[in-house]
Amino acid sequence: MSGSSHLSLIVLSDKDKLKGYENYMTWKILMEVHGMPKGLHKYWCNKITVPAACVDTIPDEDDAEGEDDMKNTER
Repeated sequence: MSGSSHLSLIVLSDKDKLKGYENYMTWKILMEVHGMPKGLHKYWCNKITVPAACVDTIPDEDDAEGEDDMKNTER
């Protein structure tokens, strides 16, 4: 990643948080307005490819549970 890239949280007030169909359109516009300058639209449009090395390092839920089982099992 370049040193100039910066991703910060999008903080929403309670009235702006997604509540379902009743405020979806307003929420979506708010996300687009705040997310596009941060480059999030690239993720929304599937223009970003996650490198396989990054995907391989994320443990599956099953793997994480299996590790705990191994710690609790007597040999």
